Amino acid sequence: MPTPSTDEHASPTRPVVEVGWLVTENLEAPDREAIKAAHQRVTEMLAEHLPEFEWRTPLAVQEAPSTAGSHEAVEHLGWAREQRDLRGWDYVFAFVAPDLIARQRDHAWECVSRSLDSAVISTARIDPRAQDPDVSQEYRVATLADRLVTLVLRGLAHLCGVPEDDSSGRVMSGFQAVGELEQAAPLAEEEWARLRHTLRETADPRLEETADHSAGAAAFYLRAGWRNRREVLEAVRQARPWQMPLRLARLTIAAVSTMLVLIMTAEAWELGVRQPLSAVAALTGVSLVVTVVYVLVRQGLLLSQGSAGLSEQVVTTNLTTIAIIATGIATTYVCLYLLTLLVTASLFDAELVASWAPTLHERADWECYATFAGFVSSIGIVIGALGVSFEGQHYFRHITYVDEEV
Repeated sequence: MPTPSTDEHASPTRPVVEVGWLVTENLEAPDREAIKAAHQRVTEMLAEHLPEFEWRTPLAVQEAPSTAGSHEAVEHLGWAREQRDLRGWDYVFAFVAPDLIARQRDHAWECVSRSLDSAVISTARIDPRAQDPDVSQEYRVATLADRLVTLVLRGLAHLCGVPEDDSSGRVMSGFQAVGELEQAAPLAEEEWARLRHTLRETADPRLEETADHSAGAAAFYLRAGWRNRREVLEAVRQARPWQMPLRLARLTIAAVSTMLVLIMTAEAWELGVRQPLSAVAALTGVSLVVTVVYVLVRQGLLLSQGSAGLSEQVVTTNLTTIAIIATGIATTYVCLYLLTLLVTASLFDAELVASWAPTLHERADWECYATFAGFVSSIGIVIGALGVSFEGQHYFRHITYVDEEV
């Protein structure tokens, strides 16, 4: 059963912030004991440093879901997000036993998703018994609790937009060894101030509690998007979708392969250089929209509304996901366009273009090369999207949702 840790005499006028702690039943007893100790300490720290908020930090020992044994962080984040929406929490931390698969580094003690307002922490590597099987239970619980406090504070700070600290030995530092976690210095005053600023917006009443739904889903999406525009933009920045051409190798390879085939085909030149710029611009827009929609549907990235209807959290998550994918696809298109323009302008002179495109009645100029590059890139990005079909869904969802691995 959930165990709220709040001050019963708290002023009802203070904004309420709810941070849920989900603990799976399959964790060992010492791990659960350490989580409870960390839970109490974190709650006290939040109340001490941010007393202007009413903190509700329910801790629920939950029956393990069907994905409890999974090493994929997105499986646990999805479960945590469902529980967050069901219980109306603002943020949620899930504590699981399996070691998490890392995509950005060689290991992951914690995976954080701003778009899902969720984080998952694995005890597999941070449990002192993983380094020393003979460690005493008292030391095991105390040390694990210290490490969990650091990870939870770091996760909450990241969810609230606090950037990583380049200096060593702090909660927001880049950790290399697990032993550094219990020695980390607390958040700095400016980091608490950033938390305070973000939480003031989080604690506002949710849109579904105040809005009239008679205007329909589209209007609700517009209102939620405008209200949470800064949160969406910050989540997109944290996700770094401009790295997508490097992360999605199959999409990039398929798009570049298409580009290479087309620029070596006379018929493609004949068709491409004959198109007006307006037609190529329209083709580009249609291609980008088709590609984004295909990726979203093929990978199942959009969340469905709950039984109670649309919620602000679900809408914000979906808008963030759409923005991340759209930015990543647009970045891939721009890279493909510039590569096509560079290759064709460097290797295909005007005489060669004229011989391949006899209907071109004038000497090939930069407008011809720009038009052809847009034509090729539009086709390439659509074909590249088919390469997404060969990307594992877990992998794709991970690089879309998870914006920090600790």
